[in-house]
Amino acid sequence: MATKKPKTATSTPQSQPETQAPDTPKADMIQLGGLWANRTKDGEIYFSGYLGNAKLLIFKNKFKTEDKHPAFVMYVAPNPKNNSAPTQDDIEKDLSADIPF
Repeated sequence: MATKKPKTATSTPQSQPETQAPDTPKADMIQLGGLWANRTKDGEIYFSGYLGNAKLLIFKNKFKTEDKHPAFVMYVAPNPKNNSAPTQDDIEKDLSADIPF
């Protein structure tokens, strides 16, 4: 008489929102961050997010007059949450304190 193996529950990864390009396999994509929709004081929509120590700002291109012009322009600004990046002198002091020679 053969015994049946009990069924084990299989865990499925939590689904993530579909944010990839339609023709790009998900395995080929690397997520760099996320963007949040905001409004300027004038009511214009723009997007912001972070990439490492940089803040990204993306605005609709108000000067687009031809199809070859980009629809949006992207700017990089210092990350206001991390404006105390170590200097080269700070790094060298830290290293010299840990290296015994």
